Amino acid sequence: MRYPLLPVLNKIKTNNVLLNEFGFTLVELMVTIAVMAIIISIAAPSLSTQLATQRNKTTAYELYNGLTQTKIDAAIARKDQSYTIADANRQGNSTVTPTTLTTLTFTKESRVSSITADQSFKICDRSNSNGKGYKVTVTPIARITISGGETC
Repeated sequence: MRYPLLPVLNKIKTNNVLLNEFGFTLVELMVTIAVMAIIISIAAPSLSTQLATQRNKTTAYELYNGLTQTKIDAAIARKDQSYTIADANRQGNSTVTPTTLTTLTFTKESRVSSITADQSFKICDRSNSNGKGYKVTVTPIARITISGGETC
């Protein structure tokens, strides 16, 4: 019994032999590549902003961890310990501002002797101003906090 209404797709009959045809046509391949290019061009700016934000976050946490470790070292050793802000700038693309105060000295009494008021350090990416920045704040009583969402 024959079913004339059912289509037979991708089949070629040559010399009374039915052959299956596999693969893609050039047009199908070009359309697929064009769609992929459009999707990538939409995603690329978002990806670069995300990478900049991640670099800022990494630098901010390096600064936070370095300050916290120096504070702990000062308390354990019972002597003053200093931390240089340039140590947190290892990521290369991120900047820590302000650059005027480069060294914080933690005392054995868990205080910061080099500041008299809260000191904030803003971390932003040099190559992408759209990324979210971070802020690390140090108080004179050596309380260290980190916050995100800063505009660069």
